[in-house]
Amino acid sequence: ELLDSENTQELNNTENELINYELNDYIKNNDLKDNNELITEDNNNLITEEEEQWNILIDEWSAISEQENINEEQESSELNEITHPADNRNAK
Repeated sequence: ELLDSENTQELNNTENELINYELNDYIKNNDLKDNNELITEDNNNLITEEEEQWNILIDEWSAISEQENINEEQESSELNEITHPADNRNAK
């Protein structure tokens, strides 16, 4: 009976060790999963921020380009007025 009790205790210890190992493995995998989800979320946020920065740069470039076109048209009109004043008077 003592041998039976020792065997039962040893079996219980082995089962407990296995359960502890499985629990630790489960916890570790869940921690890794959580970490991966956080990293993915951080990466998505960084991508969104970078896209926003590019959109801002594109908007700024478009505004500068549009202003340059307006300036060129105005300079061309002023130059035309200086070089061909009679043509402009006749056009009016």
